[in-house]
Amino acid sequence: MGADVNLRDYCNYSPFHAACYIGNENIIHLLLERGADVNILTNYHESPLFIACNKGYENIVRLLLDRGADVSLSAILKDSPLFAACRIGNEEIARLLLDRGADVNLCTENNESPLYAACNEGHEEIVRLLLDKGADFCTNNEKSPLHAACKKGHKEIVLVLLNTSANLSLNRKVGPFYAACENGDDDIVRVLLDSGADVNCCAMYNGSPLYAACKNGHESTVLFLLNNDADVNLCSEYTGSLLYAACSNGHENIVRILLNNGADIKSCSNDVESPVFEALEYGNEKIVFPLLENCLDIDFYSENKVNLLHTACYYGHENIVRLLLDKGIDVNLKRSRNSVRYKLNRHEAIDLYLDLADSPLLAACRKEHYSIVKYLLEKGSDANVCVNEGLTPLFIASFKGNKDIVSVLLNFGAKVNSHTKQGTSPLTVVFLKHTFRTVKIMLNKDSEEDIDDESIFNPLFAACYKGHIDIVKLLLTKGAEVNKRGKNGIGLMFMACQNDLPHSDFDYSIDLNLLKFDRCTPLYAACCNGSHEIVKILLQKGARVNECSKLKNSFNLTDLRRYRRPSLHTDSIKVVGTSPLYEACKSGENTIVHYLLENDADVNFCSEETGTPLYAACESGNIIILKYLLKRGAKINLGSEHVGSPLHAACKIGNDRIVKLLLDNGADINSSFRKVGTPLYVACKYNRAKIIKRLIKLKRMQI
Repeated sequence: MGADVNLRDYCNYSPFHAACYIGNENIIHLLLERGADVNILTNYHESPLFIACNKGYENIVRLLLDRGADVSLSAILKDSPLFAACRIGNEEIARLLLDRGADVNLCTENNESPLYAACNEGHEEIVRLLLDKGADFCTNNEKSPLHAACKKGHKEIVLVLLNTSANLSLNRKVGPFYAACENGDDDIVRVLLDSGADVNCCAMYNGSPLYAACKNGHESTVLFLLNNDADVNLCSEYTGSLLYAACSNGHENIVRILLNNGADIKSCSNDVESPVFEALEYGNEKIVFPLLENCLDIDFYSENKVNLLHTACYYGHENIVRLLLDKGIDVNLKRSRNSVRYKLNRHEAIDLYLDLADSPLLAACRKEHYSIVKYLLEKGSDANVCVNEGLTPLFIASFKGNKDIVSVLLNFGAKVNSHTKQGTSPLTVVFLKHTFRTVKIMLNKDSEEDIDDESIFNPLFAACYKGHIDIVKLLLTKGAEVNKRGKNGIGLMFMACQNDLPHSDFDYSIDLNLLKFDRCTPLYAACCNGSHEIVKILLQKGARVNECSKLKNSFNLTDLRRYRRPSLHTDSIKVVGTSPLYEACKSGENTIVHYLLENDADVNFCSEETGTPLYAACESGNIIILKYLLKRGAKINLGSEHVGSPLHAACKIGNDRIVKLLLDNGADINSSFRKVGTPLYVACKYNRAKIIKRLIKLKRMQI
């Protein structure tokens, strides 16, 4: 007797769903002959018909309908088979469904009708078909077909809809006309104006159609709207002025157009959201200089002038920096903590735990603007200014690895061993990130200073982590403590293993099982990197072979370096529990697998999220390791709810040879795991036809 074709996984996906998804008609016929339910639903209410319609398989749709598939069954968000067909633009499937009684006006939970889907995707023939079948316009909540067609620029569909009285939602504040202006589609804008659209309708949170055109840089649309009586100073409470929108997006020509048409620079703006700050961000001098001269000539608070200087330094606008300093702004004035107009974190996160930079020099160092840094120092900027966390310009330049800025800061008196509140110095950061040359510059600058600090990474840790053997030796000659640990227990040997440093450089009393990130050992790191010799050395030194990682997914060198920030907390890492043997099997490292098993590695250690070493060997397709693991007593049916058994892995990758080997050794063909289903389901999901036939035909399968 064959496998149960209606057996489902934890989401109620059956082999029949998988076959319809991949579009294999032969498998579908085979499953139907074995009694597959044509209307079987998943937890998301997806029927085989919905899946086939969504994939555009016309022949399969016809087959399912002939076998009694229900056209009214909708997915969990009420996406119907007709909606799916209209969305992908398959006219034949849409016509077939309509002929079988599909509801032409059935909307999704998001109030999107099949007509909306067709208009949104630009399928004109389907739009005409649906209108002929009596489709209405579902105009609620900005989900009208006309709005969708305007937003996507489908002019021909817009004309079709307007000819059928679709202008019911034409003057919604964020309706079809706004969408057309936002996209800069002049043809549609003209058509809608001719049909009665209001050129000055204004939404509280989105502004007017002219605002949308200015914000998105559509010059011809802006001119067209202004020529049709659009108000150049109209703005909403939340969007700011048209001039602000153009400046904030760097649209130089539109700024000029607005000014020429009477735009008021002070309209709808304040010190927080003024056009001059927005223009300054982009550094377009043709916009900035006239606006800046105007702002500096009015009663403008000192704090805001300092913010102008900060912003110019951050974005690298040297000419503007020079202009501001020539206007008398103090180069060492710090930005107020209450200042609301400093946008360092608008477009990207701060690299470290760096608070918003307090001085122009810190801002320039943060973005590596060497010429501005040099100019500020020449104008008297304090090279040792620091923020609340104790971060100095030299620390930031060291983190960035900019040796030119490091050198100029040192020449102007920057201190090498100034420490942050976490105890980290610029010297440590240079070791972590950069070259021997830069390290020597800093070490020679203050050779008598203490080279250790109290951070997670002290200089010697950092040098080991990066694999700089010469720097390690230099630090040892300067008296670095070879067994000094960071605050979270990082050891020298762990750092060395990650970079294949020869163990002779660490011939000291070292604990081989110093742990990082909660029980991540040097042996584990060496197995991840495939470092045969280091694995052998660590095992000879007594490394614990079954000590496992708790990192989220097994890491490699690149993954580990993501966790180098001094502000890292170990509780931010999710646990898995992966063994060194698993990693070696996954990477296909036969020699390391042999070393580990000869040293009593647990061949049946099973991680909740990654499975057993045998699973890893099957997934990597390594038959040599697979046979060796079986010889050493690996349990063939042991698996986890997240990934399944080794047989699941073999079915997933489509390795029929491994499938046969596992079955010959007693693998359970109907083993079912909550999150992955049965081996047959996995084979159907990944379209492994040869394996599917093997599983179905196997006589000893049980229901």
